[in-house]
Amino acid sequence: MKTIILTINAIFLTLFIFSACENNKVTTSGLKGTWVEIDTKTDTIIFKTDDLAGKFYLNRGFEMTNGYYLPKIGSGMYSYDISGNSIKIVDLLSSTAGGNNYYFSIIHDNESFQVGMFTFLETNKAILTFKRLK
Repeated sequence: MKTIILTINAIFLTLFIFSACENNKVTTSGLKGTWVEIDTKTDTIIFKTDDLAGKFYLNRGFEMTNGYYLPKIGSGMYSYDISGNSIKIVDLLSSTAGGNNYYFSIIHDNESFQVGMFTFLETNKAILTFKRLK
C-alpha cells in the first residue's frame, strides 16, 4: 500500500513539474524570410522563424556532377543557435555533429545580416553579407 501511495505521489509531482515549465523561445526581430548573398546573388538562406535557435535551409543552386544535375556542395539544412555576435552552425547532412561558431550580426535596418564563412560559398570574403529578398 505504501508503494502505491509513493508511486501516485511521484506521478503527481512529475506532472506538476512539467506543467510548471514554460516554453520560452527567445526570438530576434526580422530573421524570418529569404536572404541572398550580395556577391554571388545565387546563394540563399531561408529562415522559417525569428527564433534565435532552430534550422535554416541554404540553397546554393545546382550543378552537373558525373552526369547528374545535383545541388551544389554546401546546400542543405543547417541548425543554428544565435548568441550575441556569434552563431553556432551545424550541418545536418554531415557526419560531424559538433558544429562551429561564426561571427553573426543583424544590420540595424533588419534588411541584411553578416555571417562568417561557414560553407563552400564562392567568394573571397571571410564575412558574408546576406540581404533580405522582398
